[in-house]
Amino acid sequence: MLLNNYRKEIFRAECNPSFEAVHCFAYLDEDVSEVLPYLNAELGG
Repeated sequence: MLLNNYRKEIFRAECNPSFEAVHCFAYLDEDVSEVLPYLNAELGG
């Protein structure tokens, strides 16, 4: 398995907490650099 563990942080913008959108950071414990080209192709980036 490529990814065994991760942590996520979901938060509102500090500049205006009343915004309805949220931000999410994902912290990965493994190196996923080999998968990035495939992920980029799927997400259209």
